[in-house]
Amino acid sequence: MMVDSFETLQAIFRDELFSPSLALTPETVLADIPGWDSVNLSCVILGVEKRFGITFSADQMDHLETAGDFLEVIRANGN
Repeated sequence: MMVDSFETLQAIFRDELFSPSLALTPETVLADIPGWDSVNLSCVILGVEKRFGITFSADQMDHLETAGDFLEVIRANGN
């Protein structure tokens, strides 16, 4: 399940960032992604919310530093 979630998460990042070759690991630091900014963060959050049918809390959004942090929120919401 986690692998499927991560593959889906990576696809969302690639789509939202218009970067089809973007390679993520759970340890990828968001700030290290080329061109990363608050707009990209918002787009990825919205993409994840839509795909997984979840809503991020303000606290969860404040603690997103790695791709793995997205997985934690996804798992916390039962996906």
